[in-house]
Amino acid sequence: MLRWFMAAVLGVGLLAIASPAYAADRSDLINRDSIAITNTSGSDPDAPLNQWNEVEISFEFSSEGKAAPAAGDTFSLKLPNSFRTSAITFDLKDKDGVTLGSCTTSGSDGSTVTCTLNEKVADREFVEGGVWLKAQASKQVSEETVNFDINGEVVPVDLPGEGGIGPEDTVFPEQPAKWGWFTGPDRSEIIWSIFVPGNSVGTTDPLVITDVLGPNQVMKEGWQIQEQDAPGANAWTTVAAYNGDTRGVEMVATETGFTMSIPLEVFNPEKLYRVQYISQTTTSAEGEVYDNVASFEGQDVRSKVTRRFEGGGDINGPGFGSIGVQKLAIAGEGASAVPADTTFTVQATYEQDGQPVTKEVTMTAGGAAQTITNLPTGTVVTLDEIKLPAISGVEWGDPKFSGGSEGIVIAADGKSAQVTVQEQKTVTVSLTNTASVVTTTPPPTTTPPPTTPPPTTTPPVTTPPTTTPPVTTPPGTTEPETTCVETPNPDQPNPQTPATSSPSGSDDDCMPGTGTDTPGTGGTAKPELAKTGSDLSALGGIAAGLVVAGGALLLTTRRRVEASE
Repeated sequence: MLRWFMAAVLGVGLLAIASPAYAADRSDLINRDSIAITNTSGSDPDAPLNQWNEVEISFEFSSEGKAAPAAGDTFSLKLPNSFRTSAITFDLKDKDGVTLGSCTTSGSDGSTVTCTLNEKVADREFVEGGVWLKAQASKQVSEETVNFDINGEVVPVDLPGEGGIGPEDTVFPEQPAKWGWFTGPDRSEIIWSIFVPGNSVGTTDPLVITDVLGPNQVMKEGWQIQEQDAPGANAWTTVAAYNGDTRGVEMVATETGFTMSIPLEVFNPEKLYRVQYISQTTTSAEGEVYDNVASFEGQDVRSKVTRRFEGGGDINGPGFGSIGVQKLAIAGEGASAVPADTTFTVQATYEQDGQPVTKEVTMTAGGAAQTITNLPTGTVVTLDEIKLPAISGVEWGDPKFSGGSEGIVIAADGKSAQVTVQEQKTVTVSLTNTASVVTTTPPPTTTPPPTTPPPTTTPPVTTPPTTTPPVTTPPGTTEPETTCVETPNPDQPNPQTPATSSPSGSDDDCMPGTGTDTPGTGGTAKPELAKTGSDLSALGGIAAGLVVAGGALLLTTRRRVEASE
């Protein structure tokens, strides 16, 4: 019994001695607002994502204003299931190269990164730092945000650009080519793909491919041949494989390459094919380059891949501080015209290790302050606002920095600020923008000159000539001649007054009471005196002539009627 008791006591003592320091969950160290996703597949970090694009996921942590860090403290961040990372481990080192902790990732989709502080933080009252990871957008997403998880707390984070994660945008080659990329939990393997358009295959049967691996890699067992519609959209179908239907394909492999013979019946001219296999790398240095060359149909296709760190971080304690910038609510009568999600950019410039450094932080008005961490104490940082957003109907006034904390100096015009980094503190500067409403004056309306329609031309009324039938005088009857005598003008000496004869029936026949106008002195016509007495005989002759003419006309008409009967 005594032996059993002594053994139990000894065992408990040994357990107590072997037990590590209590590991506290310090998820409170993670700055939620610092979690960011950056597109690293191209030159634009804010470009929208497509499936299989590479991204960098980063976040910051700090113990400022919180419990002092202790050995064994941990903090974890779980990534969304739409992102995939490698299973890696990396150290958290300070500026002097002292390791204060380490981080590991679980790998695969929805990986979790967990960082643990070691015993060297015990004599530090304050630590802060940052962590970054390389990942792939492994799934399509329709939403514009994805959810991270911090110890059960959901933190939504915006995706780069507009929209979510779109479909793969890979453009496959139309000529024979070769690609390679790292794979596996620790990124120690490389998948090599030889692309062969079906219409590029010659007539020699079989098609023979010779492949030679570059240094620091060896062949792994296995291969497959896949096809898709050319140019296709990453929808591959396996048509032959080493561990399935080989379709008559033969492969002779060595440590540094292989020779593969493929019957021509495998290929369809309208399809795109890829031959895939894996090499194992034997080194793991940052910047290591691995190459490969394949030869077939009298041509060589080459590819290279370069190993880069998949994650990293830093941590600092005494001797460092941070600065923050907070955008206050928009001022001015145009504030309501500024969308709430409008982003503003502040540029920070300073020197570090004798070299100029420029960083940019973006924020929204009224949102949380954005920080720049791990700055050596005493660093002087100049802040300027740049890239003011263009908003229709809004005109921006000059930016106004403000702040009364130690180490802040505001320029006389308020357009910039200088901040001296304080020991283990975050010095925050405020920034206000004023928006004015722009009244757009419409251009003056030009009234066209009145248009006067062209005068209406009234065509002359054409009166058809009236034909008066000639008066037939019966034989034996002589029509008396009518003679008009012009009254002499007393102002004209010795006037000659020729007799004028008018045709019978004319409007110019002389009638009683009419005469010819006689021009008078000074242009006034003298009225003609009435004719009496002596004109009666003339009137009687005219009347007699009319009676005779009428009788003749009547007689002629009657004869025409009788003749027609």
